[in-house]
Amino acid sequence: MGSLLEMMFVLLGSAILTGQGIKLDIENKRATMLALEGQNEATLVTAFQGWISDNFGTILTQYTASGNNPSITPPTIAQLVSAGNLKQAHKNGPYWGGSYVTTMTMVPSGCTQSAGNCRVAFTMYPTAQLLKGGKADVAGAAQIAQAGSRLAGTSQFGYSNAQNPAQIVGINGSFTAVNPLGSKAASIMATNGPDTDGSSIYIRRDGSLTWTGDQNVNGVSLHNVNSIDATGAIKTGGRVATNGLDPSDFPAGYAGGVRTWDIYAGGTVGVGPGAASGPGNQTFAAGMTSNGDMWANGKIDAQGRITSASTIQAGAIGVPRAACSPLGAQASNSDGRGQALSCQNLNDGAGPIWMPVGGPTQVYNFYQVSNGTVVPAPPCFAGGYPKIRLVPQVFRVDTTAVVNFDGPGTGPWTISITNGSGSSTSNVDGQAIGTGEVETYCAY
Repeated sequence: MGSLLEMMFVLLGSAILTGQGIKLDIENKRATMLALEGQNEATLVTAFQGWISDNFGTILTQYTASGNNPSITPPTIAQLVSAGNLKQAHKNGPYWGGSYVTTMTMVPSGCTQSAGNCRVAFTMYPTAQLLKGGKADVAGAAQIAQAGSRLAGTSQFGYSNAQNPAQIVGINGSFTAVNPLGSKAASIMATNGPDTDGSSIYIRRDGSLTWTGDQNVNGVSLHNVNSIDATGAIKTGGRVATNGLDPSDFPAGYAGGVRTWDIYAGGTVGVGPGAASGPGNQTFAAGMTSNGDMWANGKIDAQGRITSASTIQAGAIGVPRAACSPLGAQASNSDGRGQALSCQNLNDGAGPIWMPVGGPTQVYNFYQVSNGTVVPAPPCFAGGYPKIRLVPQVFRVDTTAVVNFDGPGTGPWTISITNGSGSSTSNVDGQAIGTGEVETYCAY
């Protein structure tokens, strides 16, 4: 009897141990399944994240063309495989049933392509919560989220618990979001965050994102650069080969170009429709040709001749009898009417002063006159005074024995040719006393 009881106890203990072993084996297999599910979801999330990075420029252009509609159509798993973001086909759903849903949205609201502040936020979640024995398996959901978060790069995994099933909480509290399945515990979701495309910390090669901080290229070179627009200074410790830049410290009147200390060109230095100017001397070992204008704020000296196929215009800076330097300098009268002046020493010892080319007496016109003829005054340039010179041509002397020729004043003049009695006719034959020639001129 005792032996039978002992055998029964042994068999019972063996059955209990066997049952526990089976249970542990089932739990281990379930844990493996949960880890594999997390890894599978992480693989899909990484593929979606890569697709966003690869296509962000196109996505942004389509977003702008749509009038900034934030909704983005995500790719299918088959499209991820075709694009190379996913290496092989995956089942579109977890092992316990349902499917994976992916959403993509352009954020923040109202962002624009021109401002460069747009990001793509995406989420992926199974449409069915994780159950165990017909009840929400929060611990299992946590295992899946933990496994996924280890492999998902910059994306994050979370799940809903029994205390607050309407909210998804990321691993270690990394994010919170509304549960897309409603108030169901053990719901699982992955996201790249509400305000990032998962790659915004990198410099995008397609230029769709603007830089947000200073860049340090660590002393390496940048090759094959097209244009560089700078609002600040461009500094270099080496040589510069450039078509031009626009520093902010140019002197007044300069719109752009290159400002530097010395410029040496082994070849040609060309100037377009603008000017080549400099405050110091410009030295050339050979001739200089310009297809446009040349401008100098200072003087231009030449040891050889200066030839012009057109006109040479002197500045309207000369005032007759004002001091000048050097002798021989040319200018125009300051009244702006174009009279040519030169810097001269006069025979009377005056000088150097500005005088009209040709001297202080500038003949204007000649008139044939008789008594009573009105002669107009010449329109002298600034600094000149109207004068008249009356030369007799024909005259008669009558019994008064006097002939008067006169044209007083500064013009216009009324010519007077009379005898000693003040008459314009002879008291002998009644003819005109005389005629003359008048020369008008300007005296300076």
